[in-house]
Amino acid sequence: MNLSTPTRQSVKGLIFIFLEAVRQGFRIFWPLIPALAVQKNLVNLTGLIPIAIGVILALLLTHTVLYYLNFYFYVKEDEFILKKGYLRKKVLAIPLERIQSVNTKQNPIQQALDVVSLELDTAGAVGKELKIHALEGNFAEALRSLLSEKKEEKGEQDVQTATPAETRETLILKLEPFDLFKIGLSQIHLRTALIVIAFGSQIIHQVRDVF
Repeated sequence: MNLSTPTRQSVKGLIFIFLEAVRQGFRIFWPLIPALAVQKNLVNLTGLIPIAIGVILALLLTHTVLYYLNFYFYVKEDEFILKKGYLRKKVLAIPLERIQSVNTKQNPIQQALDVVSLELDTAGAVGKELKIHALEGNFAEALRSLLSEKKEEKGEQDVQTATPAETRETLILKLEPFDLFKIGLSQIHLRTALIVIAFGSQIIHQVRDVF
């Protein structure tokens, strides 16, 4: 196994990323369900529902592909490096001797896809982000063994070193306010707009009945 070559997750990770995006999307948009349920004039919204579902699915698929293509990892100069993100790109670099443990886990979705996640525990908070979500079982076990071996070798070489190396976290892309505005429209602001449309339809219907 050549860890110096940038490596992506398993192709099955596309399904895992998509399902995770659906779960996150449901957490954002679930307030729309009771808002629409109380409407008496839902016929006015039936034409918008398929369009909204199509747009949301297209955004989720786009996010899945971009996230997968921009997530990869490798080892360079005794550091484990993980790069991720397409709007806000991040590079996490941690010295091998700072890795305290390497663990593999599976949740129900990963079990169904026959993939595992690999987590690197470190002394700093950045360790929480050192997680690879979808690897083939054999590859994950081989990677875990290699990282553990390299960690031990590096630790023996640096046993006389008094000053520990520091974990570096580098931000390589910063979004402008207009970019954040566009992202907000696709999440919380979009949800708010849909709620306003739903209630506005009911109000207009009631006003029309009065006059």
